Amino acid sequence: MKKILYFSMIVLLIASCKQAEKNSVSMPGVYKMDEQSYKGGSIDTVIKGNNQVKLFSSKHYVFAVLSNDSTVGFGVGNYDQDGNVLTEHNIFRLNMLDTAMSVRVEISQTENGYSQHIPELLVSGVKYSMDEKYTRVSTPNKSELDGLWEQSKVVTVKGADTTSTQYKQYKMYQDGYFLFVHQYPNAETGKVNNGFGFGTFKLNGNSLEEKNSLSNYTSLIGLPISISISMDGNDAYSQKIVDTAQKVTTIEYYKRVK
Repeated sequence: MKKILYFSMIVLLIASCKQAEKNSVSMPGVYKMDEQSYKGGSIDTVIKGNNQVKLFSSKHYVFAVLSNDSTVGFGVGNYDQDGNVLTEHNIFRLNMLDTAMSVRVEISQTENGYSQHIPELLVSGVKYSMDEKYTRVSTPNKSELDGLWEQSKVVTVKGADTTSTQYKQYKMYQDGYFLFVHQYPNAETGKVNNGFGFGTFKLNGNSLEEKNSLSNYTSLIGLPISISISMDGNDAYSQKIVDTAQKVTTIEYYKRVK
């Protein structure tokens, strides 16, 4: 009798482990949102075909969305994973900036990607539940740039004039894709500009080519951008873009976010 009970416990344990493996999703990759639905208060809404993309490295995530009215939204953070539960910790998010915030996300693997459920999200005093479905668009494709980077300085050279500026920008490379998000003051309007760019990249030695497929900067879409990069160890690099038409050279400096 004891042997039968012991055997049954082993079977249950194996079945439990297999179920946990089935529920667990390997997050690193690049995803596009297919559908978003949320409920709260008097709202019950489903949005299909949202222009939202999300990149995961082994530690961090970045997402960006371009609404139909051209409004930009984005978020940057790190995450912990315990089976089918992610806890996302905000680093930088539009309208929240550096405000600390953590969100518990329940995830499930699907045939083409994953789905996620947020049981409770508090917005302006109202509690919402949210569901999202994503399709993976990437396949594993490693490069030395993979990971999350924070811009530390920008130097612009035009003729004899050199200008140094600094504004908030994050950039992630993952599996042959990139996503940058930023917020900076517009000197002409006095307002703050929010923007992002998402697309594919090819790295060959010190030569980097980026091509945006989604961005609020329409002039960037589909345009190959040639960039010269210089690595400073594993945790810092600079990139140089030469605009021959405007005769302007822009050098951006980045540090790896750990």
